Amino acid sequence: MEGFSNLNIFVGKNNSGKSSVLEALAILIDPYNIRHIVKRRGWFGLDSVMSIFRYRDVEEPIEIKGNGIELKVERGIPVAEHVEFLVKTKGFKEYVIRLKVNHKRFEDKKLIANAFDVYVDSDGRLHKFIKTEGKPLESVFIDYKVIHEVGLKEAYSMVFERGYKAHKRLMEVINRVYPDVIDVRLFSEKIGPEVIYETGRVPMYAMGDGFKSAYVTLAFLMNIENGYIIYEEPENYQHPSSRE
Repeated sequence: MEGFSNLNIFVGKNNSGKSSVLEALAILIDPYNIRHIVKRRGWFGLDSVMSIFRYRDVEEPIEIKGNGIELKVERGIPVAEHVEFLVKTKGFKEYVIRLKVNHKRFEDKKLIANAFDVYVDSDGRLHKFIKTEGKPLESVFIDYKVIHEVGLKEAYSMVFERGYKAHKRLMEVINRVYPDVIDVRLFSEKIGPEVIYETGRVPMYAMGDGFKSAYVTLAFLMNIENGYIIYEEPENYQHPSSRE
């Protein structure tokens, strides 16, 4: 695929491969996203890992190239010392899969090469053995699973880690769709962030899924200054006003 611009939107029928394109882009930009991609469509044992290499009953390595970046992911033979370490110290089951990841990119005309292993056991535990060079590209992969696994307090804290300016910018975006919302503030650790209206306030956990999805998504976006945002929008949260 070529001709990407600053904003790219993939539209198509169900099961046409849109999510697979997003996953390929995610691990091409940041190979550590493989940990999320392996489990994000649900965990069905180690077959969840093996299925990403399977095409028409043939197992092939994943190879992606683009914009001066090369990535290869393949299954490897588990290293006995690694397995013993994981079983004894991390509670892993003895039956594991080893993923070998090789990632190359050019930065300021210099080749940055990283190679690391990810081990996954039958219960879905993951552990990585890494040797890296250079600073990874800043990126975030936002999907339904991420939105619903991130706590609302954590999302609120993510925004304020960037300072009040980030919070103000987030509220400006929220107000385009929810003009009656005055602010979002944390008054009680027990209750979590609350949405403030002229007539009172409502705990964010009691808000609709659309609002919570928007807030958590924006919290991630505000946390990236100069990088890549890969976003999978469930159709049931889409609203014409969000296209603005």
